[in-house]
Amino acid sequence: MCGRNGIKNRIIAAAAVAAVLAIMLFSAFFIAEHVEHDCTGEDCPICACMQLCEGLLRGLETCLTACAAAFAAVTAATASISSFDHFFAGNTPVSRKVRLNN
Repeated sequence: MCGRNGIKNRIIAAAAVAAVLAIMLFSAFFIAEHVEHDCTGEDCPICACMQLCEGLLRGLETCLTACAAAFAAVTAATASISSFDHFFAGNTPVSRKVRLNN
């Protein structure tokens, strides 16, 4: 069983994932809604907010790419280690339960 700490960690992880997804979704909606706004010039608050949202989406994209690459590397390493383990320890007298008499 997970215990109380395991359940707490899962709830916190689920809340973090939901928050990241909400931020991505609302940032994309904000950018799509204000693409054709009337810009007031250099100090336009809409443009500043859009730049912030675009930067946030780019940062999340980089993070997701790094996580996917790390997952692929760990998966490949695990697969190669298990294949080497099977290759080197596959066929021994002990594994075949052969009695060695002199």
